[in-house]
Amino acid sequence: MILSLSLINYCLAYYTYSTIDSTLHAWQDDYGQDVHPLLGDYGIIYNLDTIGFSSQDNLPIFAVKLTSDANLPKQDKPRVLILGQCHAEEIYGVEISMGIIECYLNPQQCWNDFEKIRPYLLNILENSLEKIELWVVPTHNPEGLRVVHGYCDEDISVTEGTCNGNWIEDPTYRKNIRDAVNFDTFDYVEGVGQDKDGVDLNRNYDVNWIFGDELLEQTNSCNNNYNDDYDYYRGSAPFSEKEILAVRNLAIEKKFLLSIAYHSSRSGCVAEKVVFPWGWKDQGNSDNQRKISPDYSIIKYLGDKLHQILEFPSADFAVPQGSRTGNAHDWLYRETGCIQYLIEVGEFNYDHGVGNEPINSYHDPEDGLLIDNKYHETIEENLEAFFYLMMTATGENISGIETINLSQITGIVTGGEGNILEGAIVTILEMDGLVLKPRVTDEFGRYRRLLHPDSSYTLVVSASGYLADTTTIESNELVAGINPQFDINLESQPSYQLKLNIQTPENYIGNIQVIRQDSFSSDTTTVTNNIVWSLPEDYYQVIVTASGFSPTVIETLLNGDKKYSIYLDTEQTIIDEDFIDLSQWVIQSGDWTLVGEALSTQSELFYDNNVDWEIVSINGIEAEAGDSLIIEIRLRYELEWEHDFFSMFYISESSTIELLQLTGVHYELITEYIPLEIKEGQANGKILFALNSDQNLNYRGVDIDKLVIHNGGNYTGDDLSNSFDLLPKNFVLHQNYPNPFNPTTNIQFSVPNLSPVSISIYNLRGEFIEYLVNDVYEPGNYTMHLDAGDYSSGIYFYRLQTDNSVFTRKFIIIK
Repeated sequence: MILSLSLINYCLAYYTYSTIDSTLHAWQDDYGQDVHPLLGDYGIIYNLDTIGFSSQDNLPIFAVKLTSDANLPKQDKPRVLILGQCHAEEIYGVEISMGIIECYLNPQQCWNDFEKIRPYLLNILENSLEKIELWVVPTHNPEGLRVVHGYCDEDISVTEGTCNGNWIEDPTYRKNIRDAVNFDTFDYVEGVGQDKDGVDLNRNYDVNWIFGDELLEQTNSCNNNYNDDYDYYRGSAPFSEKEILAVRNLAIEKKFLLSIAYHSSRSGCVAEKVVFPWGWKDQGNSDNQRKISPDYSIIKYLGDKLHQILEFPSADFAVPQGSRTGNAHDWLYRETGCIQYLIEVGEFNYDHGVGNEPINSYHDPEDGLLIDNKYHETIEENLEAFFYLMMTATGENISGIETINLSQITGIVTGGEGNILEGAIVTILEMDGLVLKPRVTDEFGRYRRLLHPDSSYTLVVSASGYLADTTTIESNELVAGINPQFDINLESQPSYQLKLNIQTPENYIGNIQVIRQDSFSSDTTTVTNNIVWSLPEDYYQVIVTASGFSPTVIETLLNGDKKYSIYLDTEQTIIDEDFIDLSQWVIQSGDWTLVGEALSTQSELFYDNNVDWEIVSINGIEAEAGDSLIIEIRLRYELEWEHDFFSMFYISESSTIELLQLTGVHYELITEYIPLEIKEGQANGKILFALNSDQNLNYRGVDIDKLVIHNGGNYTGDDLSNSFDLLPKNFVLHQNYPNPFNPTTNIQFSVPNLSPVSISIYNLRGEFIEYLVNDVYEPGNYTMHLDAGDYSSGIYFYRLQTDNSVFTRKFIIIK
């Protein structure tokens, strides 16, 4: 059977959506039910899945899983994702991805057709089937692909000559066919640009989505030979398109290690490039002003190797994504840690079109499709690059393929008695940042990271309910082409009871909302009176609110059983600011303005760079020494991670207290409750908001739609065990509190026996800053006060080291 299956005759027929559908299902019948005729040692190697549907016509989006025993639902293997076609006219992605699948199903034909991969083809196929789970999505834009090849809107099975309805065809079409202008018809114009309907799917992810084009926005193309207006519409909201939701859900579930997304540059502006996440910069910035991704050196290195294999002409090799446009590779890396390369396929450049065609024609003159005159060579080069990526994912060198010069560390994280921990947070301290979502273990408790073999790293693994583990990985433990295993068993944290006895007036019959936050998560519960939790040792903030009553905020280190009695009092509001106007505020500097009934940091969509803007309340808060206040603020924010900051201060004659510090993104309204104890000399202070930004990359800033200052609710607390006064059994380094902070914080640690102990502080590059502790300590529990007034804003690490133990934690300073 395998020898009778032939590849599509290249350059005579291209895959349409219909032939993708029929071919994938035919392969499922032939290869998804039984072992492969030539690769029988690997069981069933093919499984077809539907991962979602298109936005307008509800067309299925197919994904193929290629691996040994592909019929099994889960296997402990690295996963690789191939996204074939995103933009409709860029059909090379379909051809390459279908060619990849065909090489696995018909290796003999693949060997015959592509001379360059012959020396290693069988070895890489067998090795990757055994060790990798490969997912291939030939197209996640089926609607656009149908437009490119043409179809009848009344009956998709008929030809143009027999179509009784409208024949829809445009080989230059880019987007899906979302009814963006709501005319109930597909509003498009043949030729590049001017299509009013449709969404650019590679502008619809939520990282930097706001910088994509608005509906019917005109563009300034780098190629003046054609007008591509309306082609880059970002959609009505992030993830508004079902196609992108399908990719998002697959990526979050599978936690891919590596990925390729195929594109083609019809303008020629970025032809034959490998683009990776990221090196963001503003237009006009130089390269040394780029803000680069935390894993930049690793990502750049592998991207350069792909560039060389593809024989692309650029002297700069792989290039970081510079613009911020809501694309897949930036989102995938930030959200999941997967490194995706966008490969611009095809020789479309300024010097010539296809063959002898003029500069403004990059489409095949016979059928108008975006295919150059090097079809076979292009497919072959991209197969070479794909197989190199697969070899990198296996972590093992294969004869005939260029050598891997990266090391892939891996391991299983367990807890307590060896229980697999899914969702444990795995951090390489030297390659971390607030811009990244936490990298977590998969359903097997497995983590994987690519590292340089000539460097040392600090691996920190943490999970709720367990003590964090720190492992130093020395450079001599990292060998290219070998996957060193670092299994981690986390020691269970002791658990204690936290009891809340909530007392309300006799006639109160409503619900009470209790919000509990710890170092890992936040949980909201509705109760009627009392609640008891059994919780691991950690810092907790508990917020108790009920309609008509003052909120109560309790902050505690749960290091023993504790009980709090909370007395809900009738709400006493000191300030209730709904920002109908700014009559109670003075703008000291900047562009603060009202947008609707919200205070915004700026009047334009984005705040300016290089600003220190402040706005302060006119009247002081009526509060005296000894008063306990709760500041309730509802806001949303979008700020450049670790570089731009929003702060809220309480300013009195004797002091300035920073109440809130924000950086990064949470652009949905959230409510924060901040306790404030008024001390001597701090009466009748004012509220000040501040925005600070650096020299480039601005965002949407902060919108505040509610500010309420309450007299705080009353509570009393009892430590039921006094456990922190007992001698500890183990060395423990607690998370500092508060965190983030400016400029002071407290660090607690425990010493079980007479020991030399040091606590050292390092910056994000691993450079030593200072010792906080360096002495011999008696058994006991200790609290050290850190004043970081001389530190810059950013991420730092503090490390407790003894003769036999090392513990590392992270703190964040926001100024």
